[in-house]
Amino acid sequence: MKNLFHYLKHLLLNFTLIFSLILPSIVSAQTDTTLDQQKIDCAKNTAMEWSSVSNRCVSTAQAKDLRDKAEACSKKATVTEREECHKALAISSTNLGLDFDSDKLGHESNTRTWVSGGLNTAYSTIAIINFATAPGAKSMCTSKKIFGVVAIGGLASDIYLKVEAQNKVDELKGKFKLEVENNASESQTKALTFLKDEQLAVVAIAEQEKKRDQILTAGYAAAGIMAAYELATTPNPDCTKPAESKPEEAKAAPADTANPAAPEQSFYKKYVDSSLGILMLSSIGAIYAGFLWKLADDQITESNNNIDKLDKAIKSFSDSYANFCP
Repeated sequence: MKNLFHYLKHLLLNFTLIFSLILPSIVSAQTDTTLDQQKIDCAKNTAMEWSSVSNRCVSTAQAKDLRDKAEACSKKATVTEREECHKALAISSTNLGLDFDSDKLGHESNTRTWVSGGLNTAYSTIAIINFATAPGAKSMCTSKKIFGVVAIGGLASDIYLKVEAQNKVDELKGKFKLEVENNASESQTKALTFLKDEQLAVVAIAEQEKKRDQILTAGYAAAGIMAAYELATTPNPDCTKPAESKPEEAKAAPADTANPAAPEQSFYKKYVDSSLGILMLSSIGAIYAGFLWKLADDQITESNNNIDKLDKAIKSFSDSYANFCP
């Protein structure tokens, strides 16, 4: 009996010793697992970072600074002062060169539209003159018809896009407005969201311009190709020569038997109202429309990049308030 008691005592001491050695490892493993999960969760918050010194998740200096400035803006005496403060903070914190003046949004678009409109206006005038002075619709060469339709359609699209751009600008005016009850987080989020809305409007305008420019590029190219074909094949008199005089006009005109040469073509008829003229004008139009197409495409890319950055800025600002107690 004494031996059995001694054996159990020895066995209990061994278990105690083993457990005392294993327990710290178990606790340490659990602690490491918890910290690893906390680090993962911390990385998901764009306004936080893991501090190896304090071994915990803390706000980034940038997020804290922005939050402190937003809180300071919310303490301004009047709503107007708060609005101006939050606007300035949104512009400086994003550093994208954006502005709360919606009228400036359409400047790039207006420049492209009016420059395009100048070319299309000139071409439309030429097309109208060509249509008006043609001997008849059936006698006009195909390149003239294509050129005229594209030019007049381009002018109409310029006017339409100018109106559409102005409508989008007008929709944004007065959209950013704070209420007395808006706190710092709500106010700054509104300011950042307004900048995003502006860029969305720019993309919408530029996408319409891009489609217009693609159509004009294809249209002028088609007119040029047809004009080149007309020059390469048997020339069409209605494209390359002035209209023949009517019989009664021929009788009235004194005959010059000494100089029976064909009547000389005017500069306009030879270099504008002809397949050669259509080829030259269409080539210029296609190249210029392609250039404007590229500008509109660049604007779309730039504004979409701005939208992505603003989305990140909005999320980061929202995350900075996740565990914040004012």
